[in-house]
Amino acid sequence: MKKILAVSGGVDSVVMLHMMREDPDVVVVHFDHGIRENSHEDAEFVRKLAESYGLPFELGVGKLGPDVNEAGARKARWDFLFGLCGDGDKVHTAHHKDDVVETVVINCLRGTGWRGLAVLGDSERIERPLINMSKAEICRYAGENELHFRQDQTNNTEDYLRNRVREKLRDTAQAQIERVVELAEKQNDLKVEIDGLIEGVLHKTGGVDEKSYRMKRKMMASLPEEIALEVLRKVVERTMVRSLTRMQLNKLLSEIITLQNGKRISFGKEYFIEITREDAVFNKKAPQSGGWGVVKLG
Repeated sequence: MKKILAVSGGVDSVVMLHMMREDPDVVVVHFDHGIRENSHEDAEFVRKLAESYGLPFELGVGKLGPDVNEAGARKARWDFLFGLCGDGDKVHTAHHKDDVVETVVINCLRGTGWRGLAVLGDSERIERPLINMSKAEICRYAGENELHFRQDQTNNTEDYLRNRVREKLRDTAQAQIERVVELAEKQNDLKVEIDGLIEGVLHKTGGVDEKSYRMKRKMMASLPEEIALEVLRKVVERTMVRSLTRMQLNKLLSEIITLQNGKRISFGKEYFIEITREDAVFNKKAPQSGGWGVVKLG
């Protein structure tokens, strides 16, 4: 089984690579987003680093341009990384303790509810060998081993939410950081349990295939709100390959339960939900464009 090491060239991933450099299953991978004009220099740095360790190297090029948002860049990167994985292979990332805290704060700012604490899970496809190390410990390791790395210029701009959060957290006590990490670990365990229970409810609310899901409106109305929202979240992610905010899920649940027969809820250009007397039918490839909205059929 391959170990796909996502190496950006920054200090975190360079330390991860150094720690795993003697593992024969390692493949060094770099994704060039194409956001900065000099991003190819990072790719060349990582290529030479892999070569110095005698390890295979894979390069992905995104050509996303300077106007891409964080979500778009992240999706392109993960699509590339997971595309390299065969059965049993795992992507290894250099996430660490400080990343856990930053992600929790960002999720809470975005109103993601309890799932905002369940971060950096997905242990089935992703390994995080540095997750128990702090940023300070990683930097100390790099110094002790005289490791060279690249500085990402975007880490110094306040255009990105994560950078602003990181700056605010600089003076946070280590005990508080440890507590957030502990809570995140517990919440991830709880998330796995909840997801298993939700899977058991899904078959009672409707049926799923590759392109659609037929949800029983009366059943959704009878469920406790929190359970109904979790079921709805799972269906949306499964059929539409996207996630919605808590506010959007609440709005959608209300519309599914209350809208009259013959209405349609549209999601951009690709998806729509058709409301019938008994069901809410999730479909792909809506015939009209536009954002979130409700229109009459026919």
